[in-house]
Amino acid sequence: MKGIYTNSSESSFREDNDVKRNLYLNAQFPEPARETPPPIEKSFNDWDNIFRHRQAEFQETDERVQHVEISFPTTTLISFIGDIHAGSKDTDYARVRQEIETIVNTNNSYLCLMGDVIDGFFFNGAQMEELAQVPEQTQYMRALLKYLGDNKKLLIGWGGDHDRDWQMKQGMNPYTELWRQAGAYYMHGVGYLTANVGEQTYKITGTHRTLGASIYNNAHGAMRLGRDSVGSDVVVVAHNHRKGIDVQAVTEYGGESRPVVFAAVGTYKSGDDYSRKLGFSEYDQDSGSMYGISVLFDDSTKTMRPYMDILEAHNDLIQFQS
Repeated sequence: MKGIYTNSSESSFREDNDVKRNLYLNAQFPEPARETPPPIEKSFNDWDNIFRHRQAEFQETDERVQHVEISFPTTTLISFIGDIHAGSKDTDYARVRQEIETIVNTNNSYLCLMGDVIDGFFFNGAQMEELAQVPEQTQYMRALLKYLGDNKKLLIGWGGDHDRDWQMKQGMNPYTELWRQAGAYYMHGVGYLTANVGEQTYKITGTHRTLGASIYNNAHGAMRLGRDSVGSDVVVVAHNHRKGIDVQAVTEYGGESRPVVFAAVGTYKSGDDYSRKLGFSEYDQDSGSMYGISVLFDDSTKTMRPYMDILEAHNDLIQFQS
């Protein structure tokens, strides 16, 4: 029993609880004894070590890369397909299938996906226009990635806003495990591909969405990105659904000039209620302004040949190979 003696007499003993109660009744408030020690306050050095350790762990599992190098033994055709918007009732699925099968069945032909593979609408009334809801659209996308991966045709998948950014609002990124699923690199934002084609090296810069648009030049976004990617041989963008290719001589430091390909891929979705409501003059689009683009990279001379039509590019490649 805890307590105290107030004098030398045995009868002066007071129990601990009695003493405390009397103190509180007389408005005297002794501090309670905190038996468990308080947490240790961390210094800046402690927090710095914690954050850098966590950063290293995160980077070990981050799927994104921003610069990759791929070597091709001979003259190679790379096609850039974006803005398929699978799930929309206005997407040209027959053309998607035709181009994919052509790429899969042609030697030295490869593909980069530029984002917005699916429509990805998770809000009404855009959902009301869909042929399939987002879970089915995602299954379509994963099946496409696997098919391209099984045939070793996909080089890079860029995340877009419909397929990556919107789905991240729901805690899901369809591009997760792209490497294990398709043997392809995943990029989000501006990314770079160094393509070694035979004896030549080509520098390719790409992104789904970039700053800038122009009513006079569909490739304006690519040209603006090229200002921040000096040294690129090819700059490719998507997102705006306005197809165009512009080849210009670019003069760099020292006065040396060389051709650079600036390209914006078209969409496979001719339009939707949103574009019609806003009165975009180019909607509904037809086949002349839709679909992806291709670039043929020569292996012996630093020569690039861009194509507005992926099927035409493959016809030329097949003739070249024969």
